[in-house]
Amino acid sequence: MLEGAMTTSRRRGRILPPSTVLQNRYRILRLHDQGGSATVYLAERLGVDESVPLAVKELNPDAFSLAEFKNEVNVLYSLNHPNLPKVYDFFEQDGKHYLVMDFVRGKTLKQMVLEGGALGEDEALDYALQICDIMTYLHRRAERRIIHRDLKPSNLMLTHAGQVKLLDFGIARVPDSRLPGNLLHAYTEDYASPEQKENRPTDQRSDIYSFGVTLRSLLEGRLPGVDEEAPAEDLSPPRRRPRVSREMRRILGRCLRPDPAERYQSFEELARDLRSYRQARRTRTARRLGFAAAALGVASLLFLAKVLFGPSLYPILGPERLQVGVGTALQVGLPAGWEGSLDGIVWDIIDTQAPGQPREVQRGRYCSFVSTDLGVFQVQAYLETNGRRRLLSTVKRIEVYPALSVPHEVLVGQRFTLSSPGATAGGGREYTWQWTIRGPIEGADAASAPVVLQKSTTEPRLRAEMAVEGTYAVWLSVNVKAPGGLEVSTAAPAKTLAAVTRLVVDPSRVISRNPSFEEQYGGQPTDWVLVYTAQLTYDKTIGRTGSRSIRFTPKAGSPTPYAVQLLPLEDGRSYRATVWVRGENVADGGRISLEARFRSPVDETYVLSDETVTVDWSGTFDWRQMAVHFFVPSGSGVTLELYLRFSGSGSVWFDDCVVEKL
Repeated sequence: MLEGAMTTSRRRGRILPPSTVLQNRYRILRLHDQGGSATVYLAERLGVDESVPLAVKELNPDAFSLAEFKNEVNVLYSLNHPNLPKVYDFFEQDGKHYLVMDFVRGKTLKQMVLEGGALGEDEALDYALQICDIMTYLHRRAERRIIHRDLKPSNLMLTHAGQVKLLDFGIARVPDSRLPGNLLHAYTEDYASPEQKENRPTDQRSDIYSFGVTLRSLLEGRLPGVDEEAPAEDLSPPRRRPRVSREMRRILGRCLRPDPAERYQSFEELARDLRSYRQARRTRTARRLGFAAAALGVASLLFLAKVLFGPSLYPILGPERLQVGVGTALQVGLPAGWEGSLDGIVWDIIDTQAPGQPREVQRGRYCSFVSTDLGVFQVQAYLETNGRRRLLSTVKRIEVYPALSVPHEVLVGQRFTLSSPGATAGGGREYTWQWTIRGPIEGADAASAPVVLQKSTTEPRLRAEMAVEGTYAVWLSVNVKAPGGLEVSTAAPAKTLAAVTRLVVDPSRVISRNPSFEEQYGGQPTDWVLVYTAQLTYDKTIGRTGSRSIRFTPKAGSPTPYAVQLLPLEDGRSYRATVWVRGENVADGGRISLEARFRSPVDETYVLSDETVTVDWSGTFDWRQMAVHFFVPSGSGVTLELYLRFSGSGSVWFDDCVVEKL
């Protein structure tokens, strides 16, 4: 929670004395603040080697506030962003409700304006772009889309490191969910959009309106609802005189349109205009200083231009989220005419989950960033001159999220594998993989579909099975824990799969030869090896699409006969193997299998996990499909060994066995 975030109010109930222990794990250190709806304590967690300050927020008794309080818990638990408070726990004790979260020291933007008046445009732009990044995450990239509905200066905390934290999700709304915040008709009068006040539907454009009121307040130094007629002698220190540029007034005007359709439609769109204006402003100001220096011949002005527009002002251009194992080129957004040495730019990367000394990755304007560790990384650029470094860029935070490999289609009633390739357990990281499948999906809303599978694993694989035809959505989030460091969760974008009763093979993607066993060499099907042929026959009289197949006859005990085909595979590709099966008088307990194994061509060892589907069909049945899906990670260099197997009594035929490159 947040230092300075609450206005002290009359006390309600008993204050917990220092050294009080809650839930046998949280020790109260002192009272931090008390407002009308909650009391906040500074606390620490027992049983850890390093004391980390925590905020324990106790709800003051109020039925309406309890709904807000629970809504805040539900919303914050699902979020993972460096500019949002991290929630660790929520519990009830002795009839009171408590929320445990980060304790953040700093001042709200409301306090900054009350104490110092209007902010300069450069300062306000920096905070505004951080807010845009937060809101873009909430609206687009979070696990559940969130409308905050209460964006205002008192809910924006500026830390001592210059980072803006967004607070108070009490009335936040998660569309298409049943969280209590969706039912609350609550808002802050002076910052709410017209649709909020009229209790009409709200979306991301409502937050854009509140952002516009907030940014205008910071630039003008006037807070709505605060007495603006106070005599000047009561203000300390004296307020700065606001000067809002025409370009900024244009941006604010578009945010504050009464009709949502006439506002910016997203915070990405708004951020683009703010960044363009900031870049134009810096370039224009630098030129003016240069002209002044040339006209006056004053060397000090040139020096001032270098100081103001050299290091520590420029953004790092590149993505905020990156899939594990995928590289990207980062660059410093230097203005036109920048005359510094590009060879003097030094890049540092800090692993925020295993804090320590930053590592220098390369020199020059560009930095190639790639990670096989999941988590959050921090990138900065410095300008090095004569062995001394000066900060050149703002901080770039990059979340490395997991890859998610999902088959496009699966057969109803047959097991398949979901996987997350590419991550390593380097640096002592511990990963917990959390899988969720919802469906069948009706309409466009996957998030409200029924949950058919929800499971945690310690390996990046999960076996699943769909019982009903339809389209399903798959979500994967990974909890990442590093010794002595931070614990975060990072999520992959959702993917969909279709559960069907029949898979259609695309001939243009088939890479296996002789898929229907029609070609032969030496009396055996081409490219296939039949092992233990006493019970395994190349049948030239029965076929599904041709005249030939492979027939297994009854065999008790071991070894088990099988047919095998070898195929080299490409790295970084997904594949599917499909085969048709026919049975005659197959007794209960028989096992029919299609198995994929992956052998290294270098040392003959198996290098990837096997993929197998086994069915227990019995009796006499006509041709049915079986299928396995698999993904070959980069750098694997494997040869596929595809096996057909049957054990039990009765006869089984295999035909039309293909491997497709998807």
